[in-house]
Formats: sequence, structure tokens, C-alpha cells
Amino acid sequence: RRKHIYLVFEFIDHTLLDQLEQKTHGLDEETCRKYIFQIVRGLGFCHDNNVIHRDVKPENVLVSK
Repeated sequence: RRKHIYLVFEFIDHTLLDQLEQKTHGLDEETCRKYIFQIVRGLGFCHDNNVIHRDVKPENVLVSK
């Protein structure tokens, strides 16, 4: 018997890449610091639970307001 795993996410209207493309000089330092902190915490949680992502890049970072 095969097991199926489903992921359900809240609706996210844009990605980190979308935000980066809108700014001619990139994001400000404080915003970058907040995003990096949250990304590292999320990856740390995954690592602690033996989950890998294998494709971490701006297009795959979902940003909610």
C-alpha cells in the first residue's frame, strides 16, 4: 500500500523574488535580515526533523504580509 503525503498552504500572493525584482536597489538591510533569520529558522526546523528541501532559492521563498 502506498502512502500519500499532501501539503496545504495558505494563499501567498508573491515570492521573495517578486519583491527583489520590484526594487531597483534590492531590499533594505533590515528586511533582508528578517527574511534570512526566518529562512534559517525554517531550514533548521526541517533539518531537526530529517526533512530536506533541495531547492532553496528566492523563487521558492513564499512571503505573506
